[in-house]
Amino acid sequence: MKTRTRRTIISFGVFVTMMALVVASCSNSATPSVVTTGTVLRVVVPAGTFDAVARGEFVDLLPEIVQVKVGDEFVVVNNDTFTHVIGPFSVRPGETLSHFWTQVATIEGDCTILLNDRVLIIITS
Repeated sequence: MKTRTRRTIISFGVFVTMMALVVASCSNSATPSVVTTGTVLRVVVPAGTFDAVARGEFVDLLPEIVQVKVGDEFVVVNNDTFTHVIGPFSVRPGETLSHFWTQVATIEGDCTILLNDRVLIIITS
């Protein structure tokens, strides 16, 4: 019985060691890291923005064409009572979104803070 218990403990120890090696091999080194540029595009959505846009008022928070670079940070602070959509992002009331652009792309999407309801985000290197 002691031999069986000892084998079980050794087997479990080997298993734990192997799993630790697997986890270590899947660390962030395989994931490309982004060098940040230090540039931040910060959009603060004030209370009442949704209502103003719904009334057809021009709200100057974001251009219809946003040009950023890989490594730039995009921050949206939603102080409105409405969940706002900006391209691929949805920001609920009271929330702050922070996103670093990681690759060159062109993204077109809905935008609830613009009168034409569309935004084009161009990410360059």
